[in-house]
Amino acid sequence: VPPRPVDEVIARIRKEFGKSPDELFAEFDPVPIASASLAQVHEARLRDGRRVAVKVQHADIEWISQLDLESIRRILDLIQWVVRLRGMESYHRDIAELIRQELDFSQEARNIAVLAGNFAGHSDVHFPVVVEELSTARVLTTEFVEGAKVTDFARLQAMGIDRRALAQRILRVMCQMVFVDGVYHADPHPGNIIVHDDGTFTLVDFGAVGRLAPSMKGGVPMFWDGVMKRDPTRITAAD
Repeated sequence: VPPRPVDEVIARIRKEFGKSPDELFAEFDPVPIASASLAQVHEARLRDGRRVAVKVQHADIEWISQLDLESIRRILDLIQWVVRLRGMESYHRDIAELIRQELDFSQEARNIAVLAGNFAGHSDVHFPVVVEELSTARVLTTEFVEGAKVTDFARLQAMGIDRRALAQRILRVMCQMVFVDGVYHADPHPGNIIVHDDGTFTLVDFGAVGRLAPSMKGGVPMFWDGVMKRDPTRITAAD
């Protein structure tokens, strides 16, 4: 989405920390490197020289999200009335909870810590380091991650990346998240997978993280095992 004026960004940062970006950072680029529906990201540099990405929520996003949720509730009520399908109110609760989590950058920082811990010692995947003293529920500061977007095939080729091997690494990581850990990145679109020169990759943007109940975590592999073996009994047992 179009970026918000830098004055709004400065106001949000000042509200969270009581200081302006110039007081908090050695350098702060007023031009965002990315802008999305909830926040935008600015590159900055700490006093110790480290490059960081500063994710700042839009000034009025809480109010906008409430309007959107009310619109979604009315649409679901209308659909439920037209098609006579019961239980659609549960979708609104799920969407509201997801947005609540995405608006809490403190939760995103905790998500990063959990997933990084699950992959401690794993050489294929990396996670951005959170700068805790410059992060709140509305501003998240992490180390700056450089690399290629996973779908930038021309750049991957120039980097000498084996795309098949890269795809296998990504798949192994996602399978561990779902089938082993039960905690997974729920928004792994190409913009959130950054590939490095050595063929490893970093996952970014952990506002949406899913968690499977123990029964679900055990049932998913059982279901797919039943599908591959064409075993109806095993499929239904994966309930």
